[in-house]
Amino acid sequence: MAGELCVWTDNDDAVLVKCLKEMKEQGKQAQTGWKPDVWPVCKDVLETDGDNVGGEKTTEKIKSHWGKVSVS
Repeated sequence: MAGELCVWTDNDDAVLVKCLKEMKEQGKQAQTGWKPDVWPVCKDVLETDGDNVGGEKTTEKIKSHWGKVSVS
């Protein structure tokens, strides 16, 4: 639903972390951060393996959320 807030579950966080670990192993992380093509992959993986509650997890929302997860 448009405008609906994303809901991030513990499973969503685990799926995102796993995806980013795999992307890092593939060399998709530069010294300055993640390469842009990482976020669409994470979006696809979250749609498949995540809990899909709340609003759509867009690439921008995923990128923003990762900043919160990675400092926790």
